[in-house]
Amino acid sequence: MSKRKLDQRFNNVMKSVYSDPEVISFCEEHQDELSKEAIERGAAKLYEFVSERNKIKNNQATFLPGYQPELVLSNHLIDIEYVPTKQTHLLEQERHRKALVKSISMPKLIRHASLEGYYQEPERTDALAKTLAFVNEYLERPQDWHKGLYLTGSFGVGKTYLMGAMGNALADEGYSTTIVHFPSLAVELKNAIGSSNTIQTKIDAIKKLRFW
Repeated sequence: MSKRKLDQRFNNVMKSVYSDPEVISFCEEHQDELSKEAIERGAAKLYEFVSERNKIKNNQATFLPGYQPELVLSNHLIDIEYVPTKQTHLLEQERHRKALVKSISMPKLIRHASLEGYYQEPERTDALAKTLAFVNEYLERPQDWHKGLYLTGSFGVGKTYLMGAMGNALADEGYSTTIVHFPSLAVELKNAIGSSNTIQTKIDAIKKLRFW
């Protein structure tokens, strides 16, 4: 391809970039700080911004997956800053929330347990009401001492699920919880005799719990 055609293609591409609404808005916002020379020198950055932003919109592979470009001004020159996309931010929040709920010898189902998803039956109403009351009281006065909540019932009625839902509800507000299923823990510790590392890891985790 001849130099003339290359120049023509470049000019067409940059014409499209300079007419981009977000580029126009950025330049207008910083018109007192951006000289014509600075805008010309920032051509590559402007092109990168438009190109990467469009790739994200079209669900295409990008330069930095999970991050989106933002135009910024640096020493009166155009630059790009990559920030987490909304989806990445939500995923980070979810990972952080899950990390707040620690479990020892508990079934995996509690990871997705929610108070809204608790199956309600007449005989379960009281347990759900008391759990909701405990969560609300704790959130209102997190620094105060709160009387513990004791749930009892036959196997399979939903005690474990409800405790998991309570832990997740507190995690949604930034509070860490640890849920321990003691019967399963006792069996695991008994079976782990001879494997000191396994026993010590679980004991250390329990030692770190805050009981109040």
